[in-house]
Amino acid sequence: MPFGSGSELPGNLSAVGLAHEATFNTPLTPTQFSPFNSLALIPQPGLFYPQTMINVRETDVFALYGQQKMTGALDSPLFPLNGILAWIAAVGNDAYQSGSSTTALNGTISAALVNATTLTYTVVAGGAPTTAMTIMIGPAAAGTFGASALGTATAPSFIVKPTAVTGSGPYTLTVPAIPYAVVTSGGGKNNVAQNVVAPFFHSVQPTNRPISLTVEKNVGGYQSEQYSGSMVNSFALKLPTTNAEASFTADFLSAGVATLTTPSAVTGIDSEVPFVFAEGALSLFGTSLGTVTNVTVNLGNTIKDTYTVGNSHLPTYLTPTTRTLSGQLTVVFYSLTDTTYGYFTQAFPSLASGGAPTQGALSLTLTHPLTAGSFYINMPQVNLEKVGDEIRIGDTIMQTLDWHASYSLSSGYMLQSYFSNNVTYNAY
Repeated sequence: MPFGSGSELPGNLSAVGLAHEATFNTPLTPTQFSPFNSLALIPQPGLFYPQTMINVRETDVFALYGQQKMTGALDSPLFPLNGILAWIAAVGNDAYQSGSSTTALNGTISAALVNATTLTYTVVAGGAPTTAMTIMIGPAAAGTFGASALGTATAPSFIVKPTAVTGSGPYTLTVPAIPYAVVTSGGGKNNVAQNVVAPFFHSVQPTNRPISLTVEKNVGGYQSEQYSGSMVNSFALKLPTTNAEASFTADFLSAGVATLTTPSAVTGIDSEVPFVFAEGALSLFGTSLGTVTNVTVNLGNTIKDTYTVGNSHLPTYLTPTTRTLSGQLTVVFYSLTDTTYGYFTQAFPSLASGGAPTQGALSLTLTHPLTAGSFYINMPQVNLEKVGDEIRIGDTIMQTLDWHASYSLSSGYMLQSYFSNNVTYNAY
């Protein structure tokens, strides 16, 4: 009997592939894979029986099918690259990109419209551009790289790789269609061009409608279940200080499903390892904390599935509604009343100074050695909604801090995030 045709299959041969859909619910071949622990994304046919009486005890007689649902969670370690599409799809999109320092090659780009495929490059330092260069275009001053060079909505940064260079100065670069216009003057100026190398940085921006994914569940290397129009309903990040990697759980809702007789090839898995707690740095209310033993971050999108009258049992719309962000920190107990670490008095109006509980920023950074990869999330406006004591015989006294983030009117956002890796300069 052929292997995989009725005989048993080892689960180790399975894989999970992800792809950013250009059009919602239009499936694509995976562009990256998430080395996973489990994927419980499973369709429910929507079987039900109208309750009827026909002179027998049984009421289940007429089998009908209503709403077909595809829901389930992906559990995976958190890598700088592998599976990072799940985080992007939870938050919004990969909006702006930057690179890291290389030789002192830089210039300026003439004004260009979004989707332009040719750019005019004027040398400032270091010589002529070539097709071997990866060029960061943005508002940062020459010599500024990495997270400091990520642009903004008014002055976006992005990366291009020329496919052809012509002329003798100024030079004409042939490039893939650029994602943003190049502006040469005013507050939105973003025409500084610099040669960059990996690691490449990606600014993940919250949007009203995050990107959708195709999720391919490769079953034992034999066949695949392909879920299109997949939206991340919730994303839970876990960072324990044990012999365990940083990990995430992404809960999906999908709009379509198909079967593939031949799975997509499993390629492009980056060799970088997952993050661990020793690579982390955490700050709460403006103070760096070295007493945290466990961190969780929970992002919810509250996606609503809507079914409409037609020829399909599948949802017509998957709509992200309310966005929420909360989590928990476990810290070594220090004091109930300390002005910096006295979280008990900081949390309660009846105890806090002036009756105003502390509100401030919370940030988490994970960085591989030698900047081979990083993950960063910052929330400018966080309150403590619960403070608990963990007192056990033979153990260290701990405090659990349940926190809740809110939208900051002064900052104009609830969270900021970026990641970096050594693999790609392309927008996800």
